[in-house]
Parts: sequence; C-alpha cells; structure tokens
Amino acid sequence: MKIILNCGDKINIPEGCKAEIKDGVITIEKKPKFKDGDIFFNDGVIGIYRNGGGDRIFYHCALMDVRLFLGENKPSYFGWDEDARFATEEEKHRLFDVLKLNNLCWNAEEKKVEKIRWRVEKESFYYFFTTAFDVAKAEEDGKEVANHRYAAYNYFRTKEQAEKAAELVKDTLKKFHEDYGSNK
Repeated sequence: MKIILNCGDKINIPEGCKAEIKDGVITIEKKPKFKDGDIFFNDGVIGIYRNGGGDRIFYHCALMDVRLFLGENKPSYFGWDEDARFATEEEKHRLFDVLKLNNLCWNAEEKKVEKIRWRVEKESFYYFFTTAFDVAKAEEDGKEVANHRYAAYNYFRTKEQAEKAAELVKDTLKKFHEDYGSNK
C-alpha cells in the first residue's frame, strides 16, 4: 500500500503501537507486551521481566553495563523506555554468560534466578546418605542413580555435609510422625 504524504501531514499511531522511521520509511509495530520471564532490552539494559506495571519495568535480574542486579523479593525496577523490546539471541547469551560467571542461572520453570548447584566431575567422588541415614561415598558416573541423588538434593561435597543433612531429614521425619503419624 502506497500512501503519499505532503509536508506537514500527520499520522495517528494506533493505541499500543509505536512508529519507527528508518531510511525514509515509517514502520508501525505493536509495542511488545512482556510476560513474566521474558528477556528484554531497554536503553542498554538486558533483563528478565517480572510482572509489574505502570511506567516501570520490574525485573528478576538485569545487566546494566557490566553490573548484574538481582530483583530478589523486592520491587526492583527502572523506568520504561519507548524503545523497550525483546532481547536478541546475542543479548540473551550475554546475560546468561554473566549469570554463569556469578555462579547463577535462570530457572524458567519456577521464574527465578538460582545459584548453580555443585556437581562433581565424572570419576570423582561425592557423598550421600542411605535410607538408613548412613553416609556413603560414591563415584560420579553420570548414570541414573547419581542423577536421582542429585535431583533429590542427596548429593554432597563432604562427608560432614551429608551427615548434617541426614540428621536434619531424620529429625524432620520424626517430627512428621509425631504430628501426623499413622496413629492419628
């Protein structure tokens, strides 16, 4: 569709859209509507959007220049820019690389930034506790049993950590049976 405009003509931009002029061409686009967990770029900031509202962008984390900001359980925000958009793949990689350098990762399923959990290299050892709450040492082989222990958080760097965790789990189970046991 070709529209001929004269000097001084005005064009109304539809609600929820923005106009961009490049090389003498006007392009009308919908303003992005961010959802919780979307990765955005806004005025030099790459971040992970957190539901907020109004004239502010709330974030789970944001990379501003070389500084990483975490929006953990507090209203973390900055002002909207009309040019806010979804991040490119390169921008996403930059954010995720900085998270990794800080021993963090984005959990998209739970919508939160988490510390990266320690896991030993293959053929090295880790500790776990058995169903009898005895501590044992195992070699990491990357197979099903090791993966299940890791997923269940029964995977420790030291014998002392495994002993402490076993004691806490045992105490929790004891309290559960005292409060909700089969005799009630």
